[in-house]
Amino acid sequence: MNPPNNLLFVCATPLESTALGLDGSLKTGFYPDVLGSGKSLLVTGVGLTATAYQLGKILATTTFERAVNFGVAGSFDLSIPLGTTVEVIADEFADLGAENNEDFISLFEMDLQREHDFPFSNGKLVPMGEWKNIGNLRKVIGASVNTVHGNAHSIAKFKQRSSAQIETMEGAAFFYACKMASVDSLQIRAISNYVEPRNRENWQLEEAIKSLTSYLKQYFF
Repeated sequence: MNPPNNLLFVCATPLESTALGLDGSLKTGFYPDVLGSGKSLLVTGVGLTATAYQLGKILATTTFERAVNFGVAGSFDLSIPLGTTVEVIADEFADLGAENNEDFISLFEMDLQREHDFPFSNGKLVPMGEWKNIGNLRKVIGASVNTVHGNAHSIAKFKQRSSAQIETMEGAAFFYACKMASVDSLQIRAISNYVEPRNRENWQLEEAIKSLTSYLKQYFF
């Protein structure tokens, strides 16, 4: 039998929570054992700040062995088909730094943070733990931002300085909080759109949620 607090699923929005077979009516909050067998859910709200606060609060008061962050994402990499579910193996606070005219300077370049000081690894945040039987997903590098890209010029400049293939608004905060709390972590995302000048008509949000649903059902239930 699984322990009472075996696995914590973490997502940003009620819509994304439907990938777990829920009806989407849940609001921001913590739902212990809502999925049974020691599987709980935290709906954090959108963004790095909300994720860091909500997840930090829960992990400070409740012990979990593992945590899975899941949701949709935009892709800089046009070779990843829309609707594809991917595993994020490294993430970054992509817009945490300073501008120097046309250039962006990271905290590491400003000597405000060292690239290999915990919880960072070569300037990135990476998952913890060994995860078995989770399928052979395409592995990608993520970037977490406060403002998603939607301007051709800013997209081109970002791609010049970052190796990120996908973009979210929560992933790096998830990895950060889990590392600080010594909780094994896994980030799974489904690609709903390409990062381009904003055009919701091109998005395949429904297909992305279906892809997440299929993956989570197969490997966690």
